[in-house]
Amino acid sequence: MSLKVFHVLFISASIALASGFGIWAISIDGWKYIVASVASFLCAGGLVVYEVAFLRKCREIGLD
Repeated sequence: MSLKVFHVLFISASIALASGFGIWAISIDGWKYIVASVASFLCAGGLVVYEVAFLRKCREIGLD
């Protein structure tokens, strides 16, 4: 397994974990959990943007 594949899998797992936590936090009552849910979804969104940028950069430098 190449470093690129490991990186993509690790970031994808992080996106799934952040999204899963956000979904779980929404289901709990309380403003603290709503804040945690929003922060988790923002982190997941940031990771998606990062992964897309990483894959574009890899394609640019020829690491297909």
